[in-house]
Amino acid sequence: MKGNGGPNVVSTKLPLGASADQKMVTLQEIFTPEDLGAAISILEECDGDAGVAVKRIQAEVIEPIIDHINTVTRQGNDPGYWTYALIFAIQQGATGGNIR
Repeated sequence: MKGNGGPNVVSTKLPLGASADQKMVTLQEIFTPEDLGAAISILEECDGDAGVAVKRIQAEVIEPIIDHINTVTRQGNDPGYWTYALIFAIQQGATGGNIR
């Protein structure tokens, strides 16, 4: 799929030499409702302490599924990038509505 794809689509670049195109994936292809709920709960628990929230989401949500993220996106990924991408998506309301 090419183009914007809406607010719950994340664009990832493929490794050098693979293709100049981008692979578009939805948040739901990467994160389960439980993953999203856990990240939201962490953000709520850490209200006002963004540094702690980032560290916890990376350790508790992203790192346990980084192999899955790599498989879905067909490339190696930085857990820090996906931590910030997930937090941004949650803050923008792009997680697909009520996930609890």
